[in-house]
Amino acid sequence: MEALAPGGVIILDDYFNEMWPGVSEGVDRDFREPRGILPFATGANKTFFCASGAIPLYVDSLRSIATKTLEHDFLGARILCCDFAPLPFTERVGKDSRWHTAPLLLFQHRGGQFRVSDHMRFDALLSVSVTLD
Repeated sequence: MEALAPGGVIILDDYFNEMWPGVSEGVDRDFREPRGILPFATGANKTFFCASGAIPLYVDSLRSIATKTLEHDFLGARILCCDFAPLPFTERVGKDSRWHTAPLLLFQHRGGQFRVSDHMRFDALLSVSVTLD
């Protein structure tokens, strides 16, 4: 890929978009033969490609800003699949182990008033659904 600067990234839109099947068909066709670039991540309807030497830098960067990640094999490479959607509160604080043993008071809004519903630990809160009336 002569047009790509050293360390550069190609960001491809719509590979997984069902409205544009030609995008994935073209990429699949081009990657039947080994290329000088590899896919290294997907997320936000984008597929990211670069030279193999730059992959660790970009993967680490995306991993630090994605809310959820998984790794999969794709087009002959191991890629990072990223979800950038905001996490619910319980998942955000659940990533911090300091919350796991914290004693909590659960307040619920009922009939125009807040009431103490329960004493529990954070890890028990993960399985509780709270609604406001």
